[in-house]
Amino acid sequence: MKKRILFLSINGHQLLSGKKLRLSSPHESQLRHDINTDELYPIEAMNIFIDIADFVLTGDRTGRIKKGEIKKVSPHVLVAGHNFGCGSAREHPVIALKQSGVEMIFAHSFNKTFQENCLYLGIRTSTNLVHVERLISGKLRPTEILEELEEVEKEILEAGGLFDYNLMRIKGEVKPLKPVISPRPMTAVEKIIAKHSKGTNFVKPGDQLFVSVDFRMSYEVFTPLVAELLKNQAPDLLIKNPDSIILVADHFIEDESVAVKKLIKAQEEFAKKNKTVIYKSQGNKAQGICHLLMLQDHLLPGQLAAGTDSHSCMWGTVGALGIPVGATAMANAFLTGDILLTVPPTIKISFSGNLPKNCSARDVVMHLMTVLPSEKLPGAVLDFDIQNLDWSVDELSVLANQAKEIGALTSLMVPNKNVIDFLAKKRKLSKKKIEQMISRSDADADYQACFTVDLGKVEPMVALPGNPKNVAPINQLSPRPKITKAFIGSCVGGKLEDIKKATKVLKGRKIAKGVKLIVQPGSQEIYKKAQKNGWLEIVKKAGGQVCFPNCGGCIGQGPARVGKGETAIFASTRNYHGRTGEGKVYLASSETVVSSAIVGKICSLFDLGN
Repeated sequence: MKKRILFLSINGHQLLSGKKLRLSSPHESQLRHDINTDELYPIEAMNIFIDIADFVLTGDRTGRIKKGEIKKVSPHVLVAGHNFGCGSAREHPVIALKQSGVEMIFAHSFNKTFQENCLYLGIRTSTNLVHVERLISGKLRPTEILEELEEVEKEILEAGGLFDYNLMRIKGEVKPLKPVISPRPMTAVEKIIAKHSKGTNFVKPGDQLFVSVDFRMSYEVFTPLVAELLKNQAPDLLIKNPDSIILVADHFIEDESVAVKKLIKAQEEFAKKNKTVIYKSQGNKAQGICHLLMLQDHLLPGQLAAGTDSHSCMWGTVGALGIPVGATAMANAFLTGDILLTVPPTIKISFSGNLPKNCSARDVVMHLMTVLPSEKLPGAVLDFDIQNLDWSVDELSVLANQAKEIGALTSLMVPNKNVIDFLAKKRKLSKKKIEQMISRSDADADYQACFTVDLGKVEPMVALPGNPKNVAPINQLSPRPKITKAFIGSCVGGKLEDIKKATKVLKGRKIAKGVKLIVQPGSQEIYKKAQKNGWLEIVKKAGGQVCFPNCGGCIGQGPARVGKGETAIFASTRNYHGRTGEGKVYLASSETVVSSAIVGKICSLFDLGN
């Protein structure tokens, strides 16, 4: 049977099948890059679990794909450019692709978590685009793609997926993975992985092994899917160590639909049945955004944790290694207490110079996007050397949170004094005890790359609409775009420090006419502290709106949704097309967001004369 091949190209999508196989495929340079999970499966369909193949690629930034179109075409193969599947860790796009008939995906490069989700659900992936022409000519052998995989990956596919493989593991029918590595200097990342491995004291990049996890975190959209997978695949097996499973209702609680209420109820029932930790919501009021709650209440240096969200990278703030995973990997982790991990390379980032006045960590992140070589980042861990940075924990967490947007898998920091003080107070442990938990790199550890960034060269920046990596200095925007909405919130922009800085600028001023400012604290703890300090009242007096904690503003839920024809500036994580609504969204620091709200067009704190 001839394979139907869908090329995702810059100038539109081209299907080759049947008689059309004689058409030439698009040149590699014409393939589209950065096709993200919000495009592959739009965020507004996240509460749908029936006929989800109808929504494949309907988040497409070109607007060409209509509901049900890909399902009707039912391509066997997708072909795209670099960084395919970037964005979220959610598995819905992969499930939808599989249900629409996709068997193989070829791309120049893949987001690591997306590629793993494909493996666990039986979709084959390859970065060898030479195979595409051989597939068209009928010369490609099915086993050739398998030859690109590691041995355990082949075994997972041959077993029928991760569940079947792990059931064999549980029964002792699979030989344990035990890399044989001679003693070697290791990075802090490698030490954490080695400590959590089973049967080896040393690891190196590229090794594949199962590692135990200290925490497993999920939220109301993922947990019901995880529960359904467990019910269908392993109904007789018990959840392992349920007291280390953290479930949070935070993402879609602004949505009052019956479908979302069912998701929230299903998560609560799962937590009750299995005696897990759960942070329940009350209406649209979350106890906090999952990543902030993990930092606030749980994580410690040297720990390894898995989360069903790509911003689990934020946990590196406290010296813990956060690994983003999909629903299938998490369902398996609920049973086994471990995850399959390929030891990632480590990239060390050091800082020199002094950050200019009126710049912040968010500006540093955007500066990093312009100076770090993108080809070295996929699948790597960014090890930020923060020992010389006298920043608050909130500011440091911006570096960790945005590691994913920079292009890496996750992040890590060796806690400095400010982080140690934070943890000692929060966990009620001595500073000495905290110090003993920290994993530190050996002096002669081998890094994939090392970079030193001059903070003195940082300037106020924004990410332009459509992609968080498409950044530019504010002083290069001409004319300055007028805005209708400004948002301070999300896991990266709804911290106490963000609200403190924003209200310092806002005090005694008013929001520009025609602009709506929305401030959404990231947790109940942050909300209460900001309220006690009088900061929320400053927002209201200036004409702004304060919302209860949840993830809504970042994903187009609630009053922060950006309508058609609107232009907004957000202090949130991402601005992919359609993610926050139909309008255009710029990304910036909280100081830039509030400055822009005051003036009515994009400007920096420097432009205000502060």
